[in-house]
Amino acid sequence: MELSRLSVSHITTVNWDLATAIERYRAHGLGGIGPWRDKLEAEGFAAGNALLRDSGLQVSNYCAAGFFTMGEGACQETVDAAVESTIVAIGEAAELGADCLVIVSGPVSCFGVDGAMEMILPSLRTVAKAAEKTGVHLGLEALHPMDVTTWSMVRTIHQALDIIDEIDTPHFGLMLDLYNTWWDPQIVAGIRRAGAEGRIKGVHIADWRNPTRSFTDRTIPGRGIIPLSTLIAEVEATGWTGFYDVEIFSDELWASDYDALLDETAGWFEAL
Repeated sequence: MELSRLSVSHITTVNWDLATAIERYRAHGLGGIGPWRDKLEAEGFAAGNALLRDSGLQVSNYCAAGFFTMGEGACQETVDAAVESTIVAIGEAAELGADCLVIVSGPVSCFGVDGAMEMILPSLRTVAKAAEKTGVHLGLEALHPMDVTTWSMVRTIHQALDIIDEIDTPHFGLMLDLYNTWWDPQIVAGIRRAGAEGRIKGVHIADWRNPTRSFTDRTIPGRGIIPLSTLIAEVEATGWTGFYDVEIFSDELWASDYDALLDETAGWFEAL
């Protein structure tokens, strides 16, 4: 696989500032970067945007917005605030020229399972309309079921696609996270469905350490037990020509040599 199609999420090299990340990603021959919203806020959005615009790297995705039911004692006011924050992020994604803005639905919180979805679905409709007006593409991300109480009510590709089909706008699709969905016996069918419907907006990759010791224990592609080569072949078969964005949360790797991490990742990707 050509390195021009490999992107790295800034969270993977969390201790590098944006300028360093850009310089080192380019030095490793990568084609894209996935900036994080909080990292850009720390940089100053205008300054960060200028760095990215001049970097020669494509913004593969902008991470992340949504989180509609997030927060202790969440209520309608917090949901409304999350919608407004997401609309701001849509504008930022447009300025960045991002391929898509990653959307995380938010957890069950205090609403209960049905109540949380009753809050999330109208919120998604609202932000999808805002995205359509600006031309920005949104990628709804399904996360592992263990995250239902902390991050996301959307747990499988098929569940995400059902929501996407219901909202039904070409600007609202799937952020396919292979780390979070590899366990699903229906993942291949989900990838094929997403591809047939033209719903894939971006792809996140990382590998699953066996055994996984904590939430922040992802590993470099090729080191874990996810059949990434097989799953990426399925994604390619849909006609996907976009980026594969490496998104690693790992206490161990965050404290390691990032250039060595990028070398290993790039070597694995080129060998696909």
